[in-house]
Amino acid sequence: MSPFKTFARHWVIALLYPRPLVGLLYLPCFVSHWIRYAGSAGAQKIRVLDLQPCLGDWSTYTPFDANYLSGEPWLARRVCSAKVARHVDIGSSVLTMSVLSAQVETTFIDYRPLKASLPSLTSIARNILDLPFLDGSVSCLSCLHVIEHIGLGRYGDPIDSQGSVKAALELQRIVCLLKQRYAGLEYIIIDGGSTDGTVDIIKSHASGIAKWVSEKDNGIADAFNKGLSFSTGDYLLFLNVDDVMANAEALERVAGEIAKNSSPTLLYEDFNVLDRSSGEVLYRASIEVPHKKLLLGKMSPQPNLFTHRPYFEKYGIFDLDFKIAMDFEWLLRGWLVEHIVHIPLLVTNVRDGGISTLDQKRVADEIIRALKKNGYISSKWAELELRGYYLMRSFAKSILEKMGLYKMFAHLRNRRQG
Repeated sequence: MSPFKTFARHWVIALLYPRPLVGLLYLPCFVSHWIRYAGSAGAQKIRVLDLQPCLGDWSTYTPFDANYLSGEPWLARRVCSAKVARHVDIGSSVLTMSVLSAQVETTFIDYRPLKASLPSLTSIARNILDLPFLDGSVSCLSCLHVIEHIGLGRYGDPIDSQGSVKAALELQRIVCLLKQRYAGLEYIIIDGGSTDGTVDIIKSHASGIAKWVSEKDNGIADAFNKGLSFSTGDYLLFLNVDDVMANAEALERVAGEIAKNSSPTLLYEDFNVLDRSSGEVLYRASIEVPHKKLLLGKMSPQPNLFTHRPYFEKYGIFDLDFKIAMDFEWLLRGWLVEHIVHIPLLVTNVRDGGISTLDQKRVADEIIRALKKNGYISSKWAELELRGYYLMRSFAKSILEKMGLYKMFAHLRNRRQG
């Protein structure tokens, strides 16, 4: 079809929807059928006020939209075969979701509220650009024939030239695409007594979770220790709420590296650092941690560090007195003497701006306290020297920030290190 014909067809459909107009041609036929039916033996009496003309249904073939006819059965097959506890849909056909809800608990989200109720269908009125789910928390998600319209105002949503892009990023944020292929895996979730709907999300995935608790704790170290106490595996990885595995094969590959390297005590890999707001990959970090850097407070972040269980048995659990540098203090106990391997393998995606970046002075104080506790600082001079190092770093950062150069400098430094 030529561009002109396509243009004309779209505007005719928008302004003069053809089906009711064509239906008028069938009005004489409808009246004829009504009269014939009313005159047939045993016919019910039909008053004029009871009539609801359905004009245009008398066609040679059943009409259909090819996109919906093929796409939505495909969706239903995929969801049912996945055997998930809950499916989440964003703005697709509500009729399809109502049928799907007969097989699986379904949450339907649309900018326009759905004023209907079904036993297994939960409806939420929400903007697709601000979905009520944690990062990576939705294991089964659909959004058919929707995001290409976002930002056009069609559904009453705000005009936004980047609406479709933002919608795609929001779907990417919430979906858990990275179901690990490694079989010998247990998920343990420690929640600090959330009241924002997190527990409901956890419950919806309960069939795939080995253990979870939601209760007040005494900080990150306490949460780590709880997770450790519930675990049964040989190797442990601690992920924070903003961290996800980088790909579906990550753990499978790590298991292979563990076998190749004779079951090291600590194994750490590379990770992507993502912008906290947009989710964009800022850089890939590949950090080597020689002894000299460790004694300056450098370490491999927890989200890409696999720990063999005997390390905990030998050196103990995390110290609750450390609120930020608890993992640094814990690593100090054995890093310099144990069998440690770095593999340049991408394993996790980590958001920037974690708790350790928010209070640099407290971080420095805890690092120095950890070094003193483990015997690596034994003199006042050594402590003053290290505090001077942190003070100069903080001063240089503040100068670069005032000049508007810090982000560029940090980006170039991290790219070089990665």
